[in-house]
Amino acid sequence: MFETFSKVEVITGVARCRHFTTEQKLAVVSETMQPGMSISYVARRHGLSPSLVF
Repeated sequence: MFETFSKVEVITGVARCRHFTTEQKLAVVSETMQPGMSISYVARRHGLSPSLVF
């Protein structure tokens, strides 16, 4: 009846903003311009929120 969990992840510390180089930004944007690519897919593939790419 009850589900058990075998893993617990504890996150400590202060989250910091990530900084991207101009080359990294251009690579993500150019990838979204490829035929058949969606912005959401590319963003999640790079570990980003889609709203950051839009």
